[in-house]
Amino acid sequence: MRMSTKKRVIVGAGMISTLGAVATLVAGVTFGFFSATVPGQDSTFAAGTVTFDQPAANTCSVSNIQPGDSGTCTFNVVTYTGTVSDGAYLGVDLAVTNPLAGSPVQPYAPGNAGTIPTAAPALYDGTANGLQVSITDNQSPQVTYMNQDQWNGEAASGTMPSIDDLLVNTTPFTTTTSVTFTINWSLPVTANNAYADAGSTITMLVHAVQASHNGTTSGCTAGDVCNGILNWS
Repeated sequence: MRMSTKKRVIVGAGMISTLGAVATLVAGVTFGFFSATVPGQDSTFAAGTVTFDQPAANTCSVSNIQPGDSGTCTFNVVTYTGTVSDGAYLGVDLAVTNPLAGSPVQPYAPGNAGTIPTAAPALYDGTANGLQVSITDNQSPQVTYMNQDQWNGEAASGTMPSIDDLLVNTTPFTTTTSVTFTINWSLPVTANNAYADAGSTITMLVHAVQASHNGTTSGCTAGDVCNGILNWS
């Protein structure tokens, strides 16, 4: 009886010893190694801009023009203020629109009633008697974008189709460059009653696009369309 009891005690002590060893092994894995964490890193991205310090829009309204009148209308793009790298190309869109036909009346003719002329299709009709228009800028050398019945170096007639993306300068505009556009107009004294009440609208829009990654102006001329620029929008 006594031998059997002693055996059980020894076995019990062995089990306790084994459990203690297991507990020690687990504690070593959880708390025994040093470690560290690298602080989080933030990456911030911001797009650049293509902007002017004045809106690229202007309105010049002239009414009650009579033969012999002339004038100018100035369109300022004061300074390019964008932040995209390598600056921006400037382009000019032009169009002669809204033709308003004349409402001629019978002219004075001594000794007879006179003949009512055929109504002009618009105040600007691309002839020597209608409204004369030229659009230039203040760059050196000066660039001409429209000269009566020509733009982009090509002759046009009548109300003229519109043309887009006439290059302002082969060098990209940066924050140190600016340009001023001037519209010069006149109505010749040879304009007769055919132009009475006639009208036309000349629309000019200046826009810009980033120069970087957008082709090249090599071989292009200011005032013409530059096919080397990949995209204007």
